Amino acid sequence: MVDLSGRWVKIGDAELVKSVHEAVVLEFGHKALQYTDTAGAPEPREELQRLLARAGLPRHVPLFTTSLADSLRLVAAAHLERGECLDVEDPSQREALVYAACGRPKAVYIQPHWRNPDGHIYSAEELRAAASRAPLVVYDLTYGLLAAEVPAVAEAAVVVVGSLDPLFPGLHLGFVAAPEELFPTYLALLEGAYLHPPTYMQYLFYVAMKTRAVDKVFAVLRGARRCSAPTVPPRPTSPGASRATRQDF
Repeated sequence: MVDLSGRWVKIGDAELVKSVHEAVVLEFGHKALQYTDTAGAPEPREELQRLLARAGLPRHVPLFTTSLADSLRLVAAAHLERGECLDVEDPSQREALVYAACGRPKAVYIQPHWRNPDGHIYSAEELRAAASRAPLVVYDLTYGLLAAEVPAVAEAAVVVVGSLDPLFPGLHLGFVAAPEELFPTYLALLEGAYLHPPTYMQYLFYVAMKTRAVDKVFAVLRGARRCSAPTVPPRPTSPGASRATRQDF
């Protein structure tokens, strides 16, 4: 089993971390230490939008949240009625399991690229098979956002969630990305819940991306994955999966 959880990311370069935080304060201090728009600060949102477009979801509009759990709460509030739930994978993120305890799945929850904890990568055929199980598909791109293209299936019926925490030490930030027509609904729900996640965290994400500091984090993650790669192919466990396709980072 390949564990892609945060404890694999061991960055001992204090100077790298310091330099990124200094850049946040020096370049964006007047913005990063203030409140911003509910959906998020403009530069960080544009960077997240760019990553989503590269992942094959150019029409999705992002909003920042405080965590993956908050992102899933927004999805549940927007789409689930009483008695409805998510059809989740096995294995799955613990945050998703809260919404899986019923017999009436309204949406399918998938980690399509580098699923935590087994590293499974969905094929387009597997995504189509999973999407046929419910009218809405929730993609969790916590580990797949920076990887490569994620084959989008029924784009208008896909909502994207994720945590940006693995990108850099000390970063605590989540996101939701919805098709344009659903964006007003999500924004209204976000406004009703809280103003926005910390602006500083949004600019920490932005600077870590722009300075390519995230490259070192992912280099450590790649090394950990190579060291722990299984020698026996895993048993398929995901909805519609025929086999686990693996590729290097």
